[in-house]
Amino acid sequence: MLLEQLRVEKAERVRNVRLRESLIAADGTLLSRLPELPIAFVPESVHDKNGVRVGLIDIVLQIFAPNSTGKTAAEMADAGLERLARKIDPRKRNDLINKIESEMNVLVSDYLTGYLERREDGKYAPKEKYANTPNQRGAIWSRMRAWAFSEQVDLDYNFRSRDGGRPK
Repeated sequence: MLLEQLRVEKAERVRNVRLRESLIAADGTLLSRLPELPIAFVPESVHDKNGVRVGLIDIVLQIFAPNSTGKTAAEMADAGLERLARKIDPRKRNDLINKIESEMNVLVSDYLTGYLERREDGKYAPKEKYANTPNQRGAIWSRMRAWAFSEQVDLDYNFRSRDGGRPK
């Protein structure tokens, strides 16, 4: 069933008070009356297990477009945040950039090894041997979906228990 109205769930999880209040006020609004914003990330995406990866799919696909010069993690963050990029706390923006950098390193090393590289200038760009063919685009799309929707382990998780710091 296609929804015709905006439904806001778990608004209490949004840390930005103005954004949270605006979302609550917009709950139930017809979708046709809402502005279209091409935002792939919100500052809270950094805490979402797969949110950053899903938000990166379209941005990374732009890297494979003809005549693309590649993108840095900061450029990806700004593209995903769109109009929010210069309005959020610089520390939150840097946290998002670091998360994007980490996720892109996984993508480059484990999923798109033959297609994508991180150059010395910090930009992620197609490898020289990449040919823009339907088969390669399909392979990239398939691998990116596998990457974006794979289960991830949070390496910062504290596995120690309170009883002497030994794992359970």
